[in-house]
Amino acid sequence: MLNIIKMPEKKSCSICCIAMLAGLNYDEVKTRIWGNVRPKRLSMNLVEMENALIKVGLNVKKVDKFPLDPHYNMLCQCRSKSHRWWHYIVYDCESKKFLDPLPKNWDIEDYKITKCIEILT
Repeated sequence: MLNIIKMPEKKSCSICCIAMLAGLNYDEVKTRIWGNVRPKRLSMNLVEMENALIKVGLNVKKVDKFPLDPHYNMLCQCRSKSHRWWHYIVYDCESKKFLDPLPKNWDIEDYKITKCIEILT
């Protein structure tokens, strides 16, 4: 089962999701991706996320939609239906739950999953 990591900084859902999926802490992920250099922005697009997941040692596969019966942990790119912003969440296949790095609990029904990356074992 994956451990949830909440966002300590604005627009850091990408880093938190990578940390959850890789079993690392937030600072370890930042160091593995950018070294000691502070990035210009913490948010990442899906291609950058795929590259970052590989950089932390994960084997990945992009999929166009969330599967009916997922067999892998997944990074999910979402769009908020009510707020019109993009966000990343994690699907934990062991617990069969979504893990959201937002500091406050958000209704999962407000998210429309647009693309996913499977974390292959």
